[in-house]
Amino acid sequence: MIPSLAALFEGFTAVEATVAVLLVSVVAALGMEFVVLRVARRYVSATDTGYDDIVIASLRAPLVVTAALAGVFVLTQVPAVRASVIVEPRLLDAVFGRPSLSVIVLVWAYAANGVVNRVVAAVNAEGGRFDFAPVFSNVWTLAVLVGSVGTLLWLWGIEITPLLGAAGVAGIAVGFAAKDTVANFFGGIALYFDDTYKIGDFIVLDDGTAGTVIKVGVRSTTLLTRDEVLVTVPNAALNASKVTNESAPRRRR
Repeated sequence: MIPSLAALFEGFTAVEATVAVLLVSVVAALGMEFVVLRVARRYVSATDTGYDDIVIASLRAPLVVTAALAGVFVLTQVPAVRASVIVEPRLLDAVFGRPSLSVIVLVWAYAANGVVNRVVAAVNAEGGRFDFAPVFSNVWTLAVLVGSVGTLLWLWGIEITPLLGAAGVAGIAVGFAAKDTVANFFGGIALYFDDTYKIGDFIVLDDGTAGTVIKVGVRSTTLLTRDEVLVTVPNAALNASKVTNESAPRRRR
């Protein structure tokens, strides 16, 4: 796509191509800021939920930055510009082209992470069933970090195959070393999606342990017994046992 965009400026002189590309970039950035985003804000302001407001607010910076810096990268690919500068084309790419794409990748990664974190915080503030929301936020942050680092390495021509092999070996080693923690983590996610219980429910396990759910964490669930004793049960054990929820389908005493 980028070579085809650069081909649009064939036949232009270096000055003409520079002025044209920068003009298009400025117009695109201003259009994103004052037309597209303004219309989007007006549309989402009429909705009942605040999640779309979070998305629009978080996408403002990456859209404007992309519209501005994409022009810089296209400018480094225009043949007339590459032939007229005093530096080599390889140095031109290293100083202007790839850094522009790198900034775009970082801005979008930051925005993607910010959108999910803000939405998760809003969901958590509404008093959901579990406090698993921060867990998903942390997992998403890790995924965005790994994806952005891999993309940056690819942009700069750094071979990532050895890194992927090393990461695979390290992942296997960590999986064996922390298999109980991993089992508790996925057990908690299974309990979340199965809607087995929620905070405030009184549950009874098949081993006789009974209590009110007061906290559901990443690794374990905390119960408060009738004797006012806190019992911490691993999520993996809860996921593998029979759970009787005496507060469902409706709360009663």
